[in-house]
Amino acid sequence: EPLFRSQLLEVLREDEFSPLKNGPGAEKDTPVSAREALMNLHYRYVLAAGGSFRDESGQKMPLIPLRRSSSLSNFSVECEISPLVSYAGEGLEGFVRDKYFEAPCYLDGEDGENGESKAKRTKVGDK
Repeated sequence: EPLFRSQLLEVLREDEFSPLKNGPGAEKDTPVSAREALMNLHYRYVLAAGGSFRDESGQKMPLIPLRRSSSLSNFSVECEISPLVSYAGEGLEGFVRDKYFEAPCYLDGEDGENGESKAKRTKVGDK
């Protein structure tokens, strides 16, 4: 019997892989594109947990954010979730269900003033 057994998993590429092999300014596989992929993944985690996003005018944002330019400041959605809150989208329901967020959104696990979670204070409203 072999010592090691291999298994194959089929996963969504955008959820599990974003190559980083070129420097800033290259056409693809850059630090900017890797960060964009992570922010889009976190955006989808919030949506899957029952949250939503609104733009500056209060309109609900689409399920798939669009890239406006190569600059991080021009992403349609900037959303980061601290691994102290959730590593792979688990347990977010208590933070985001039936709430809307405005970008930039950073959900962290540290307590803010009066013991209130900063995640609940990051430009949030009820749906």
